[in-house]
Amino acid sequence: MVTLDDKLYEKLANCWIAAAEYDRSIAPLTRAGELSATGDMFVRLGEVQIQREDWEGATQALRRGIDKGQLKDAGKAQMLMGVALFNQKKLSEAREWFNRSRNSEQHRKLSTDYIALIDSQA
Repeated sequence: MVTLDDKLYEKLANCWIAAAEYDRSIAPLTRAGELSATGDMFVRLGEVQIQREDWEGATQALRRGIDKGQLKDAGKAQMLMGVALFNQKKLSEAREWFNRSRNSEQHRKLSTDYIALIDSQA
């Protein structure tokens, strides 16, 4: 018997992502995010939405992941939120998220580059 848990939905979503079938990965990623104890699957959904250039969808997914918490890489979620907001022309909000993600050494350079880009447009 197969248990329909977050891990199974994550595997299904990963298969669709590997096949570059991003649209088909959304439903299983959403279900995995709902069943998971952490917000990581919603952050993954945010990444897929960014690949699809669905900036509003990315913002919503990332917000759900950040709100759920217990993230493996909070700096990544914050940086992705900045990217999604930047592409919606919400520059001051994006700048705040990039500023938060600069606390992560792994995401500091890209976040700093985005902040410089935002500042150059102001």
